[in-house]
Amino acid sequence: MDEELERTSCQIIAAAGTARSCYIEAIKCAEEGDFEGAEQLIRQGKEAFTMAHDAHFGLIQKEAQGEKSGLPSFSCMRKTSL
Repeated sequence: MDEELERTSCQIIAAAGTARSCYIEAIKCAEEGDFEGAEQLIRQGKEAFTMAHDAHFGLIQKEAQGEKSGLPSFSCMRKTSL
């Protein structure tokens, strides 16, 4: 795995994990009646999720442009999952 792919993978994992944590904390806040806190955490979660999505989409775009990403190709995964 090259350094750029490794860095992007870590960004995706970290951002998705942050989003998940924000959503879980938002649920806890809502259960306690802190709806303003829950809304803030949901906004933070959306921001983190968008960062993960953008990083993942960047990998997909590069692959679509013919760049080797080091990941299994989508066509290969589709064939093996049928």
